[in-house]
Amino acid sequence: MRLSSLWDREKVRMHTFRRWKRLRRMLLPPPQDSSLPAFVFGQQRSGTSMLMYLLEMHDMTELYDEAWESPVFREYRIRSFEAVDVALARSRARLVCVKPICDSHVIRRFLERYPEGRHLWIHRHYLDAANSTIRMFEKSDRALRIVCTGGTGGGWFQEGISEEMLRRLKKVYRPHFSRLECACLVWWARNRLVLEEDLAREENVYLLRYEDLVTRVEEETRQLFRFLGLPFQRSVTAHVHAESIRRHDYPPVDPTVADLCEELTENLDRARERNRGRHGELQRAGKR
Repeated sequence: MRLSSLWDREKVRMHTFRRWKRLRRMLLPPPQDSSLPAFVFGQQRSGTSMLMYLLEMHDMTELYDEAWESPVFREYRIRSFEAVDVALARSRARLVCVKPICDSHVIRRFLERYPEGRHLWIHRHYLDAANSTIRMFEKSDRALRIVCTGGTGGGWFQEGISEEMLRRLKKVYRPHFSRLECACLVWWARNRLVLEEDLAREENVYLLRYEDLVTRVEEETRQLFRFLGLPFQRSVTAHVHAESIRRHDYPPVDPTVADLCEELTENLDRARERNRGRHGELQRAGKR
C-alpha cells in the first residue's frame, strides 16, 4: 500500500480487508470442494470494476482483476486457461473471480472450458459508457476507425468484430464522427456479442444492467449472489451508489448512431428478461 493512500479512508479500509481475507484463508482448512470460477465480461467503463469490488467484499471470494502483469493476466489479456486452472487449484476461496473483459469476444471458449463456472455480463447505458470511455482513454476512437476503414492493428476490439457487425458499422460510420460517437459504436459492437452468442439462453450466464444494480442494490445483489451460490452479505453493497448515472451532459449524437444503440438497448433488455426467466425456472426446479 502506498503512503499517499494512508489519507484515503476507503483505500485503508480495503487494504485492511484484503489482508484479513488473505490471513483468514491461510488459517482455514482447505475447502472440501474445489473452487469455482466466476468471470466478469462486458465493455470497459460499464461497471465491471464496481462489480468486481462488490464481489471482492464477500469473504468467500478471491479476485484476479485485469492487470498488465499478474499470475493470470498479461497485458490485460488472459495468459491461458492453464493459468486460470492453477489459480483455481491454489485457492481456498469458494469462488475465484476473474475479469477478462478484453477477452469478452471469446466468451464462448470460457463457457466451453468452464461449464460449471459462473459467467457475468454487465452493460451500461451507451451514452454514460461512451462518455466515461472518452474521458478515460485519449485514443478511444482509434480501433473503431481502423475497423471501419479496413485497416489493421485494432487489437482485441478488431478480433471481436463479426462480419455482420462490420457490415453494419461500415454502413453507419462517417470519418467526421466525434470521439463520443465512435465510443457509442464501440459500445454497440461489444455488447452486440450478447445477441450474437445468444448468451441469454445459457444456464451459467447472468446478464446485468449497471443502472439496475446501483438503484435496486439489495434486490439485484441478492439475486446475483443466489446465482453465484454464495450467501448474501449486506456489507458487500456499502460502496454501491448511483451517482454516475447521467453524471455529465452530452453533445448531440448522430441519429444513425443513436438509433443503432437504442435498438440494441431494447434487445439487451429483452435478452436480460429472458435470462432472468431462465434462472427463475432453474430455481423453481431446484437446480439452483
